[in-house]
Amino acid sequence: MITRADYETLLRTTEVRLRELLRLGPEEQVDTATILGTGWGDAFEFEAEHTVPMTDLDAFKELEVVEGHARQFEIGRANGRRVLVLRGRIHMNEDTFNPDVRHMARLQVELLIKLGATNLVPTCGVGSLDEELEPGSVMLISSFVSAGGGEVFPLFPGEFVEPASVLDPELIATAFNADEDNVISCDGPHVFWRGPHFEGVEHDKANLAALGGRTVGMSVKPECAIAALHKGVRVLAPAFVTNPPTKQDHAEHIAVAKRAAKPLAKLLTAIIGALPHTER
Repeated sequence: MITRADYETLLRTTEVRLRELLRLGPEEQVDTATILGTGWGDAFEFEAEHTVPMTDLDAFKELEVVEGHARQFEIGRANGRRVLVLRGRIHMNEDTFNPDVRHMARLQVELLIKLGATNLVPTCGVGSLDEELEPGSVMLISSFVSAGGGEVFPLFPGEFVEPASVLDPELIATAFNADEDNVISCDGPHVFWRGPHFEGVEHDKANLAALGGRTVGMSVKPECAIAALHKGVRVLAPAFVTNPPTKQDHAEHIAVAKRAAKPLAKLLTAIIGALPHTER
């Protein structure tokens, strides 16, 4: 268990240490940050200046290793722009046997914001709930559909936020304009499924589609909930479809992402270069 006061102290001390390790001054700000989800980071053209494994920070010492998740903060340049990068996000479903994961999931996002991020780009891999969104498609998340029970967010009592409020229409338009190869299929509603078990193919996917969702996945909504606590932070959330509505296969999920790594990296690089420069 962690109190709000304890968490605020942890956030301040971890920010100071992360700034030191990334070679950022006390007041230095980096206005754009991206979280690299499935497929998005495999070919991302990023010139890293400094890399900090999460476990080099005391707040993440007890974080377990998850296969395929690098678990590190980076700072560098993409498309000529200075960017903060989080590789290997912590998912809310990792708290199954470790409740400390909840504040870690919050901390990873708030650290990016404390370092200046007003443009937050959490990418992800998702399953399709719509036959028209085939594997290989990209949807920009523009709203959320609640699946009911099981949604747990890293918020303290009284932090009443609307996660979808930070999904910014201007950034969505910017992404469409930057997409020279027409990789983006559409924007639309997303269902957060906490996991770690997958949604069932026989009933769950149809039920989630009936609620209005077009994609389903285990991230982004918690990040948006945290971003909504901070004035001036805007979110653009590109979701890469890896499974169709009629199938659930984790190995195929990874394989589809690897095959699409280059076009996804090109798209993300173009988007980052087109985002407006902002200050909080």
